[in-house]
Amino acid sequence: MVCTECEGVFGDIGTSCPICGAMLRVEYSSELTIAERNDMWRYMSRLPISDEKPISLGEGWTPLIDAERLARRIGVRRILLKDETRNPTGSFVDRGVSVEITKIVGRNASIVCPTLGDTGASIAAYSARAGVKSIIYAPRDTNVGKLYQMLLCGAEVRIVSSYEVAVEEALRHRRESRIFSETSPYYLEGLKTIAFEIAEQMGWTIPDAVIVPMGTGALISMIYKGFRELFELGIIREIPRLVGVQASAADIIVRMFEGEKPRSLSGTLAVDLCVDRPSMGEIAVRSIRKSGGIAISVDDSDILEAIKLLASTEGIISSPSGAVAVAAIGRLLEEYLSSDETLVAIVTGSGMKTIDALSSLIPLGEISGRLVGTAHYRARKFGPTKLLILKILSRGPIHGYGIRKKLKELYGLSLSLPTVYQHLRELEESGAVSRIERRHGRRKSYYYVLTDEGRRLVEA
Repeated sequence: MVCTECEGVFGDIGTSCPICGAMLRVEYSSELTIAERNDMWRYMSRLPISDEKPISLGEGWTPLIDAERLARRIGVRRILLKDETRNPTGSFVDRGVSVEITKIVGRNASIVCPTLGDTGASIAAYSARAGVKSIIYAPRDTNVGKLYQMLLCGAEVRIVSSYEVAVEEALRHRRESRIFSETSPYYLEGLKTIAFEIAEQMGWTIPDAVIVPMGTGALISMIYKGFRELFELGIIREIPRLVGVQASAADIIVRMFEGEKPRSLSGTLAVDLCVDRPSMGEIAVRSIRKSGGIAISVDDSDILEAIKLLASTEGIISSPSGAVAVAAIGRLLEEYLSSDETLVAIVTGSGMKTIDALSSLIPLGEISGRLVGTAHYRARKFGPTKLLILKILSRGPIHGYGIRKKLKELYGLSLSLPTVYQHLRELEESGAVSRIERRHGRRKSYYYVLTDEGRRLVEA
């Protein structure tokens, strides 16, 4: 390994320079040999692995889709989509996390990760695969779908006020745990395999430009490193131009590229790109310049249109952060790219875990008339727990404590009594349930019964 600041040369010593504390980069003396695998570990000869067995969920070797319908709609000759939504947890970060977890198995009892969403979900999944304890610090505005991923994989999730606080809290564990950082050389080396795959899937040629979303700057920096390694090995003849894209409300790296002062971040749908202090911003800027590329920003309205366009033309459901590369193509054609060029856009993450962010694209009011009485509508309106309560009430009047017992007996669902009563209040307010008061001497209790509306919903 080589220090990016003092240029010190070291063996496999960890994630930062022991002299100056700066980040390390991995350099290789071996040639590129390709293993007979259909994942990113086909390039193991150029990954920082010696005798370790990869902790893998099948990450990488994602499709490079020739998006003909999208190209016609946008007005460009050829667009190829590198569909990173196909990774195990739905994000490109699985590539880096797979290498990271592989390197720590047997070295640490646990890993602690501050996250904006995708990285935490990936850390939780790969830690579960490896049998490693994971503690995740996430801001309160993290997409709910990603929190579910973390919790289902057994991570200990701690919600904090902001990403900055998440980093501070994670660092408190540094004496007893491995603290995940997106500047870890192991994590970063996994990301560069995207460049290897693009080149191999194009028959060891390159596109005219590769368009990449930017948050910390790590992804575009490592895609550049991947292409540079192939160039230095004589496998490709030149390095493609790299275009870095950010949401305009969080365009720190774009402003660095343009030599402008950064501004305060504001809200954006692309939550995973909203990084106040991009850890690899300067390296990203250098990588873009060396490739002859450019950095631009896009508005949230452009991102939403790109999500709809990707879905309607190519069937890819992208997260807001994942769609920014496609959102930028129209502006790039006006200012920088030619319509007769071949472009690759990296779709970095799946929208299936950001449904809360995508719901504005199709308001429920537009389709509820078609869905009334169906399971889809009922699940959207009430949720699964409330539907179970309605089924219990269809058998006859029952009090809250009795409902709690039936949920446990019939469905294995353990809820606190206050939670049961909260569900009942909401069902009562919706008109699906009615409450009946019964007196027993001086005591009184409340029983709940289905209304006609509630009965229709159960029978539908």
